[in-house]
Amino acid sequence: MALVISHIGEDAFGSSVMNCFRQLVKADMCSAFLLDEGEVSVLLAESADKKGSAFARIASLRYAQHYWSRDTAMLSNLGRAHSHILTARRADISIRDIDYRLECYGEGEVSERISICKSGSPGFVINAYRLKVNGPFPPDDFDIVSQISPALLAAVEKHQMIIRDHRSSFPSPTQLAIALRKLGTKKLSFREAQILALLATGYSEPKAAEQLSLGLTSITTYRKRAYAKLGLHNQQELRAAAYEALNSSL
Repeated sequence: MALVISHIGEDAFGSSVMNCFRQLVKADMCSAFLLDEGEVSVLLAESADKKGSAFARIASLRYAQHYWSRDTAMLSNLGRAHSHILTARRADISIRDIDYRLECYGEGEVSERISICKSGSPGFVINAYRLKVNGPFPPDDFDIVSQISPALLAAVEKHQMIIRDHRSSFPSPTQLAIALRKLGTKKLSFREAQILALLATGYSEPKAAEQLSLGLTSITTYRKRAYAKLGLHNQQELRAAAYEALNSSL
């Protein structure tokens, strides 16, 4: 925890949280989310293996944008947390929402998460994940996460207070768009890449149209043109392209 505390407010904070989880419970990925006035935003998303970094970040953005409200287990945890800290675990096989399980667990080969939850205004969620290749968290690991949860949560809260008025180092859809433009032999226009980045991080076409102040027909036209340039056919292939683009830029 000493390294985590020393990096509060710095770009290295996320990797320090990852290293802490890795050393204590051999976690493979981690994430943290801020809950404020009905909005959910990503504070950090990291992987112990660089190859998993893009998945961790894009899956976290998609979760905040699209799947948060469908995560009934997390909503229940926060409802039970009230003003205190609650630690809970969830295996991938317990998720009935097929799309959520595929995009936030399956594509990254994630088997389980342990979550530290605190409701309130603002609220926070911190997650540690294990990959299927390494098996689920042993019971003792759950106890360890529970023991460090007050100190880790306090560090995340302080970090968020420091960075809230500054640009975050967390990849934004704009940064992903820049990375996507480097893919393929037929270069995407910035608008095409911008739209693919929004769709890859959980925006629907209507929400992307609203975000960019464009008509829905224009969004569809740009998306089809970009798909053709990159040889994409569906959302799953788009996410794979986004993982490749972001991994290349990290």
